[in-house]
Amino acid sequence: MNLLRRRQRSSQGSLAEFGPALVLYFTFLVVPLLVLIRFGLATTAMYFVMARAADAAAKAPSYGLALDGATASLDEFLDSPIARVTGLKTLQINPLYSMLMNR
Repeated sequence: MNLLRRRQRSSQGSLAEFGPALVLYFTFLVVPLLVLIRFGLATTAMYFVMARAADAAAKAPSYGLALDGATASLDEFLDSPIARVTGLKTLQINPLYSMLMNR
């Protein structure tokens, strides 16, 4: 009779630990995994966009047209859904260029 009571108590105790274990599971495993997935997606998207911008700049005959081509290809990226998911934003190239050339 005493063994039956012990078995019932142990099964009830494991059910009571399910809630805190689920919270810990989401906190320490699922949330960091989502962060790593977003980081990987952002890194891949950044590589792809920079390769497209470099390709557009390489085809231009002058430096000014290369800047315009790179900026246009980067602006196309801002309209894509991947840009919204990853949160990547482009840098203003032309003000940086003018600041460097005025030295």
